[in-house]
Amino acid sequence: MNDEKPASAGFFIQGRQDSNLQPPVLETGALPIELHPSVAHGIVSPPPRHDPLVGRYAMPTLFAVLAAAFVVIAFAAARHDQWVIAVAGGALAVWMGQLAWSALRRMRR
Repeated sequence: MNDEKPASAGFFIQGRQDSNLQPPVLETGALPIELHPSVAHGIVSPPPRHDPLVGRYAMPTLFAVLAAAFVVIAFAAARHDQWVIAVAGGALAVWMGQLAWSALRRMRR
């Protein structure tokens, strides 16, 4: 005969329960385990090298493009009588233009 109770009755124990149910003081059990990659060095390619000239012109170009975009937004807003947007767009265009100019001056040094 089978002496086991059915699973729906909740008599089967899965795993073991510790007698001390208090959490650890530092709660290090909640910290993630550090995983290290297990890929051979020849399989993974090295990171790409960037052209220093491209990095040198990236910030001034970005700020100049943003300044031009804010000028367009300011003119379009002024055309539709949205003066708050126009003034804000103009102020942002001036700010981005100053950042582009200072980035260009730093590049020339």
